Amino acid sequence: MARFSHLAPWCCVVLGIVQGAELALTSVPPLPAIEPTVAAPVPGATTPPLGPNAEPAFEGNVAPALGPHMAPAGHGDTNCTRLGIRHPDPNNKACCKASCGAQCGTSTCQTAGMWQCCGYAILAANRPCSMYDPPCVRAALLPSTPRVTPAPVPPPVCGQLGGLLSADQASCCPAACGACGGLGCAQRAGGAAQCCGSTIQANSTSCGAPAAAPPCVISAAPCPAGVCSGSIAREVALGLYTSALTPLQREALYGVDFQYVLRFQSIFNLNYTDIAKYLDQRFTPILNIEFQSPDDRTMTGAPVLPFLVRGYYDKYLVAFADECVAAGRPFWIRTLHEFN
Repeated sequence: MARFSHLAPWCCVVLGIVQGAELALTSVPPLPAIEPTVAAPVPGATTPPLGPNAEPAFEGNVAPALGPHMAPAGHGDTNCTRLGIRHPDPNNKACCKASCGAQCGTSTCQTAGMWQCCGYAILAANRPCSMYDPPCVRAALLPSTPRVTPAPVPPPVCGQLGGLLSADQASCCPAACGACGGLGCAQRAGGAAQCCGSTIQANSTSCGAPAAAPPCVISAAPCPAGVCSGSIAREVALGLYTSALTPLQREALYGVDFQYVLRFQSIFNLNYTDIAKYLDQRFTPILNIEFQSPDDRTMTGAPVLPFLVRGYYDKYLVAFADECVAAGRPFWIRTLHEFN
């Protein structure tokens, strides 16, 4: 699910953290204002909790800001060498903050500060070391989009031959037909042999043949080199929207293996049991949380923003997050459904 969308906004208590190919669900306090790396802490400064059930924020469990603080030009990944600690796994390109010490990338990294010391959280924030001080991601892991040079598009063959292309783009008729194929084609100048696609398909040669002229058949264009030989740009995963048929029934019906199922739940009725049901069937759920207005539960999106800002939904989110963390089974969650 090709991976499904990055969870860039860190605005909700329930948050998906990228951990390799999965997400670990956790409760996270809200972000404070951007904290420059070089700035000294302000004595007595605190971050207000999201609501009555939220835990107080502390530096280690606050996601690093994605703001304008830039590393000195030209340092690149040497920022990690100068100011941080490389993850102990050589295949993990996370760079921890120096204060993490021996807890960088370990099973107890959260105690030293999840966003500063846990590889999966650092990868989720995706701050390149070429631009930011640690915690950051070294260049070898940062995603890159391969450049694809599009194959040149040849001009239409039928037009080059002075003909008229049929609606299905399979036949080329002489211009004298006025139109190629369709109702009444046999009554046009040239008759069915020159103006009807089915007759042309049965009796004519390819428009790509030497000295070809309409009527002729449009041959399938050759596949660009490197595209039709089974090459795949990236791994693809398939998901489905749940319906009356179970995902397992639909797999059997379609002859296709699915990896993900899409679920919708109201903020007022968040239910981990429903998520676990699909996890037990080896599917990874993608949960869309419907933030509904407490005044009119048919309303979602922008009308509920005032309630969201005031922390009205915090108790529901925190309770659900606690339930999911206790279960310890990762799944995807989409926190901003219909907020665009």
